[in-house]
Amino acid sequence: MRARELIYFIQGYFEIAEAGGNSAALTVEQFKAIKELIKDVDKKPTNNVTDKACMATINFIDGILSTDPTPANLNSTSKLIKEKLNDTFLHSVDQSYEGNQTNFQNTHNGGQGIKPEVIFRC
Repeated sequence: MRARELIYFIQGYFEIAEAGGNSAALTVEQFKAIKELIKDVDKKPTNNVTDKACMATINFIDGILSTDPTPANLNSTSKLIKEKLNDTFLHSVDQSYEGNQTNFQNTHNGGQGIKPEVIFRC
């Protein structure tokens, strides 16, 4: 599995959970499942900027998941992962496709479009 595929998979969970009105916080079992999926990510270097950003996001998530989640930190840890995914989609993945970027962002943030206060360039 490529890093881009896995971040789509995890992002999809958050979007579906929130669309259904459920808490998007991952469970301990879901954390463990993601840790297992990360092991299968192809770590072969690439020159594609978007693929590099996706791999950096996977490494970030892997680092967060390196400690066992507890019921006390599930919400905050899930929030960190969700924010990192949103950032990766905003600055890298969505930018790799032609089209109206606001439409792409509406998919990731509940129809709120691109939020000017969170746009920044490194």
